[in-house]
Amino acid sequence: MPIAIFLFVIFNRLFFAVMPLLFTIVNKTHDYSLNRWDAPHYLWIAQHGYTNIGDERNFIVFQPLFPYSIRILSTLGFELVTAAT
Repeated sequence: MPIAIFLFVIFNRLFFAVMPLLFTIVNKTHDYSLNRWDAPHYLWIAQHGYTNIGDERNFIVFQPLFPYSIRILSTLGFELVTAAT
């Protein structure tokens, strides 16, 4: 029984990791996964960093691990949106 649960979890992880990539390839757009909710804010933080002036000072509530990992991948040559996917 535990092996079935393990395989189910692995399959779901792979499915939800591959679907946005396939959508991006087929539709030639990134709007599927990165144009709603908090994603634009994370992309802004990854590109500009945190600030304490303007409306962007409210972005301090977002955790830094995801934007910094996007930033690291973008320095390795990936586009910001591709690194976030």
